[in-house]
Amino acid sequence: MLVTEDAVRGMRAGSVIVDMAAANGGNCPLSEPDKIVLKHGVTIVGLTNFPALVPADASHFYSQNLVNLLAITHTGNQLNLADDIVAASLVTHQGALCKRS
Repeated sequence: MLVTEDAVRGMRAGSVIVDMAAANGGNCPLSEPDKIVLKHGVTIVGLTNFPALVPADASHFYSQNLVNLLAITHTGNQLNLADDIVAASLVTHQGALCKRS
């Protein structure tokens, strides 16, 4: 929990919380998935599918993440296994399944 109910009570009326984790229980106990609610004078946005609200931006963001991932996969001609993200992304390498910890 990042924003407690007591913290919400202490906020000015008209404040807004956008709970990006509402789909998974939320960062505020007052969040309600897929609803915008008013609690203690504070608007709490619990929408769970933000990409659907801004599809062009979501597509651009996703494609840029793929470009960034591809940029770190190799050092020269070698697969960059020293990078934690690259190593965690591998399913197989050199004909063997990669171990998961």
